Amino acid sequence: MIRNVTKHRYLNIIIILLLILLTACNSNSEPEDQLSGTLRIGCYDEDIFVNTYGNYLSQKYPNLSYEVIPYNFNSNEDINIQLEEYINRVGPDILILNSSQYKYLAENNMILDLNTYIKDDQFDIKNILTSVVEFIKNNGDGNLRGLSPTFHSSAIFFNKNLFDEFGIPYPQAGMSWDEVINLANRFPASTSNNEQFFALKGQAIDSPFKLLWEISRTNNLSFFEGDNKTFNITTDAWKDVFNMVDVEFKNKKVKMEKEDRTPTEKDNNKSLQEKDSFLNGKTAMALEGSYYLHNLQQFEPSVVSFEWDIIDAPIDPNNPDTNSNFNVSEIFSIPSSAKDPDLSWSIISYINGESFSKLLSGITWDLLSREEYIKNPNGYNISAFYSKEPANLPSLSNEEVPEKALVEIFGIINVELLKILNDEVTIDDGLQHIQKSAEATLLRY
Repeated sequence: MIRNVTKHRYLNIIIILLLILLTACNSNSEPEDQLSGTLRIGCYDEDIFVNTYGNYLSQKYPNLSYEVIPYNFNSNEDINIQLEEYINRVGPDILILNSSQYKYLAENNMILDLNTYIKDDQFDIKNILTSVVEFIKNNGDGNLRGLSPTFHSSAIFFNKNLFDEFGIPYPQAGMSWDEVINLANRFPASTSNNEQFFALKGQAIDSPFKLLWEISRTNNLSFFEGDNKTFNITTDAWKDVFNMVDVEFKNKKVKMEKEDRTPTEKDNNKSLQEKDSFLNGKTAMALEGSYYLHNLQQFEPSVVSFEWDIIDAPIDPNNPDTNSNFNVSEIFSIPSSAKDPDLSWSIISYINGESFSKLLSGITWDLLSREEYIKNPNGYNISAFYSKEPANLPSLSNEEVPEKALVEIFGIINVELLKILNDEVTIDDGLQHIQKSAEATLLRY
């Protein structure tokens, strides 16, 4: 009997020791929960950061404090110069950058390459969309100097019922702008009740200039040649784009006017639907961002009574496997001057990790970099947003072409485009005037 008790005691001691060891192992498996210190975060909007990331960071890391210091840049001044000054003055530990800012800092080695951290921590990057990783790498110096839990892209939403009603085939993946416009022109300009009807609309094309810009971007056109010092808009390619916009402006098949979709306190689902010509069934196709998924799926089937689906946005015929609408606008990076880059990496790896992506999927309709957590409750073709690799679009602004000069040139193009649309000048004369005025503008800078 004594032996049995002794054996039981030994067994209990062994079990207790094992439990202690297991507890120790478990506590060591998530040492990041014990992170402490203070981080300075650089971003554009403090409220957005706090609501999207900050509150959850505080819950996970109660011993960690952070201070958000918004950029507050002057849009009339060089953003890159202001960004450098901000880094030197504030000393941030983490920067949240748009693609243009990331490109500048990466090419000037002002943010850290994260590859060493990724390898040492065995960070799961394989389940982040290749298109997101490649966009970030290709937008800088080829190294991965940032990560983002979300991305943005556009696609064409189309109303199947309207296509069926008019006997028009559905849009297909891999269509160029020429093909999309030709498809749009097969629709009538009004319904049987003489109500105005549009074949295509979208926030990115709700004015003649924006449609011109969207088509030119997709077709990888630039105003500049060679070293970005020579302006040239008198090419056949540019003439074709101006002609396309001119024809569609007169055909009135593409809706080139803004829709007031700003919700008010009095709005309900019905009134919000009435503000949007695609939702109310008076437009056949909509070129919109991923946020539009939320607009459609929050209403159906009580409000949106038609069948719809998605295909990829128009493609560049010369680069059919690329997507010019793909963008990553919240890139988390570590400044080269960060005081504790290891701590900064701990936060960035968490925000871009699996557990936080799962959390984000419940609070945002943004497209998530980890595909498995992208919302798609009704099984639509959401891969249209990211199945193609991001296009390598030409950069318009650099040291030779400052942003101020570009703003002036855009204004010149817009004024001359409106003259073309109103038949005040021919396309050839309009392009010649843009050419001369743009060259004069660049000489002043």
